[in-house]
Amino acid sequence: MCKPVWAMILLSIACQNALAQKHVHGQGQLLIAQDQQDWQFQFVLPAIDLLGFEHKPQSPQQIQHVSDVIAKVESGADFLQLPDSCNLSHVSHELADWLAVNAVHNDHSGAAKDHTKHNTYSGHSDDPNHHDSHDHNPSYGHNPSHDHNHGQQKHQALDIRLTYQFSCRAVPEWVNIRLFEWVHSLNSITAQWITDTKQGALDLSASSPRLKF
Repeated sequence: MCKPVWAMILLSIACQNALAQKHVHGQGQLLIAQDQQDWQFQFVLPAIDLLGFEHKPQSPQQIQHVSDVIAKVESGADFLQLPDSCNLSHVSHELADWLAVNAVHNDHSGAAKDHTKHNTYSGHSDDPNHHDSHDHNPSYGHNPSHDHNHGQQKHQALDIRLTYQFSCRAVPEWVNIRLFEWVHSLNSITAQWITDTKQGALDLSASSPRLKF
């Protein structure tokens, strides 16, 4: 569970830009906070970019796609890279909820049971097929008919939050955002951080994915 200080710091960062930020496809956020040797990185990403759709998975292909993305999320390596002095200690995400309800009324409950919303990880997935299972496809498993048959989901703009906690023996001087390597529709991520000594903000992109503290 996140320490109370994380909630306070991340809330402070978010509030600084709350009025200016809007849900925009292709644009994400990264909130970074330090508490001594502990570092937290929280991504806020449009579902349309991370998954290719903004609704519960509506086909077996979309269900499998969400499962593949979850494997990437839980490994951490496909999202961000820090110096070797930092070890991934905890990952939390909201994606298990996307598998909890099957919108096409097929029995895929087994896939949902394989994932929990909040778990602790060592930075390695037990699934040997989680890496490079397929390139991210913004329209993967897309069925146009569902866009018109599910009025309650149509035009719903959703963000997904993913949180990584690292324990660092030394203060990291940089972080590389690897998300751009496979989420090609993501144009930019606005990073904001508060460390023990400084704070700042920077827009990151595929051509400039490294943040230096």
